Amino acid sequence: MKVIDLNKETNRTNTVHKIIVGVMLLLSALSFAQDTSEAIEQPMVKIAARAQEDAVLLRWGVTTPSAWRKAKENGYVLYRRLVKKDGQIIEHAPKETLADNIQPATQELWEKAIVEDKNEYAAVIAQALFGESFQMEDTGEIEDSELGRIINTAEEIDQRFLFSLYAADMSFEASLLAGWGYIDRKVKKGEEYIYQVEVRAENSIGKGATLIGVDQYEPLPMIEDFIAMGGDKNVLFGWSATLYRNVYVSYVIEKSEQEEGPFFPLSERGIVDLHAATADSKQNPLIYYADTLAINNKAYYYRIYGISSFGEKGQVSKPIVVKGIVENEVAPVLQGFSYDNQGGVELFWDFPKEKEADIKGFELEVATSMEGGFTRVGGILDKTKRSHKQKDLEPSNYFKVAAIGLNDRKVQSMSVLVQPIDSIPPAIPTGLQGQIDSLGVVRLTWNANTEKDLLGYRIIRGQQADEDFVDVFRNAYPTNQYIDSVNLKFSNKKVYYRIAAEDKRHNVSEFSEVLVLEKPTTIPPIAPIFINFELQADGVVLFWENSSSEDVDLVVLSRRKRGEVLWQSLAHFSEGESSYTDQHNLEPKQEYEYQIQAKNTANLWSDSGAINTKITIETLNIKARKVLKNIEAIVDREKRRVLLKWDYSVDKAKIDSIEIYKNEVGKTPFLWKVIKSSDADFILDSQLSLNTAYEYHLLPNVKEGIGKGEQIEVKF
Repeated sequence: MKVIDLNKETNRTNTVHKIIVGVMLLLSALSFAQDTSEAIEQPMVKIAARAQEDAVLLRWGVTTPSAWRKAKENGYVLYRRLVKKDGQIIEHAPKETLADNIQPATQELWEKAIVEDKNEYAAVIAQALFGESFQMEDTGEIEDSELGRIINTAEEIDQRFLFSLYAADMSFEASLLAGWGYIDRKVKKGEEYIYQVEVRAENSIGKGATLIGVDQYEPLPMIEDFIAMGGDKNVLFGWSATLYRNVYVSYVIEKSEQEEGPFFPLSERGIVDLHAATADSKQNPLIYYADTLAINNKAYYYRIYGISSFGEKGQVSKPIVVKGIVENEVAPVLQGFSYDNQGGVELFWDFPKEKEADIKGFELEVATSMEGGFTRVGGILDKTKRSHKQKDLEPSNYFKVAAIGLNDRKVQSMSVLVQPIDSIPPAIPTGLQGQIDSLGVVRLTWNANTEKDLLGYRIIRGQQADEDFVDVFRNAYPTNQYIDSVNLKFSNKKVYYRIAAEDKRHNVSEFSEVLVLEKPTTIPPIAPIFINFELQADGVVLFWENSSSEDVDLVVLSRRKRGEVLWQSLAHFSEGESSYTDQHNLEPKQEYEYQIQAKNTANLWSDSGAINTKITIETLNIKARKVLKNIEAIVDREKRRVLLKWDYSVDKAKIDSIEIYKNEVGKTPFLWKVIKSSDADFILDSQLSLNTAYEYHLLPNVKEGIGKGEQIEVKF
């Protein structure tokens, strides 16, 4: 790449090449260019500010390559407005122009910065702004490299834009030369200003603004979490990227062989956070950097400070001392073991005598499975030891020996399995007891076994006394309390439990005696329903279908006048009766409500709000007349439907509607269909299940008098 010569040939070409190679790896650190990876509706000027004790430092840049090119041609305008003074808001303050045509500096100033001051970043910006070409030349360093191919195929304007903004980030002096920065020294304490920057004569690029005053000055922070870890003739540094990401754009690490110095930087240019402006920034909260050491076991001193985007040097950290440490790469070899008479084991391993100087000692680790969970046994063993006795063994023990390096790095042996002989099962558990609550929750308890190698308990359950029991947990359950659940809707009245103990060698005891638990009744009985009635001159005959629940022990029939609140008990039934003639103090032409309910052995009552558990009848000296006849149900199993048909025994015009109730035999009927057309004499039902018996109840509503209800049963 050619650097602008400014009428003089400089010798900076190779240096600029090196900077550009670095930039390709560090583009993510751009503070102004970080928005270029996102979809931007309008190019913008972005501005940053930093307060000093007696000045305000400003930097700005645009967000797209095209805007950068326009700004390069047109220049910038900088305005300032006083908005606050001594804590008071200033309204309608005039906007003053600090500079109406900010352009790149003169040739002499660029030459001085590049040649005399050796500002390498100024050389990059000058080449981007004024160079005839911005393509990489062959310097011998990146010949035929992937990096060279990427650079040479990129759009030149994008290269100029990105490289120049990166260089501006690294050098505030270069930003000032490029016309991308400003130092406002005409500021006063107690005042705050709005600074606004725009591209001259270009409305398509959005303006940038910021609010700041010298009272906001704060010293740059010291990097306090600077850490170092010594290795074999090397050292790895780490510090927080998250804490300082909005403060510093680069960092300098200095090194000395003496605590009091002198200190020298590790690199010519600052260290940049590679993830600062990328999507990976949250996943990379630390910055890492490495240095090489001449020898191990010698003290070296390091310190760090940050550089802001305004070229300010942050506070220098306190020196930390690091030594290189020889890393041990040799693992102990477990050679075998032997049991003793007390149930313990002695482990033997080998390790080179000449490598003892590289380690602190050995560490014994044990786990009960190969999957992991190894824990240290005791403290660090002397590095001269080659055996260790271990007591209190588990049924299965996986042992490892680790050599602990001088830097605490562990090198582990392969594991070895030690299994003491055990074929004796635990004792049979005792004291099994339990109860079932009204929600079907079962709580079991028993006496805990005392075996040291106890793994847990096997819990089995049966729904019937003569059926095979099922393992409810399918593994050994670890405690002597267990919560199970049973379905109270199932027909079985009792549940059966047994338990056995299992040790860690999977020896299982015999099962305990059977525990029998009674299931509580929590389900109310199915409600009985009225299916018909007859009016007689001296009373009302009621017909109903009894509840299908097996535990019903009482059916109660009640009555009240329509509009009253309290029910009066008419009769109690316990022998399966299904009709009753009410002749008790009936008044002529009076509407009465009748209700029927069932009670089971758990004193639970059927739902009084269920369909057809109530019926309203007006006493008339007539009988309900037959309206429907020839009722027939035709089963079509091929099409999975039933055709329900009937004829009328009265004039169809006298019928308002027909209510059809449906239920599976033994269950509560529900209103299925209402036929309002008096011309209809059939209906199809396809909502059926195979091998199921259904009942249909047809209740006609006539315009005068009472229509008699009809019923038919169908087996599908």
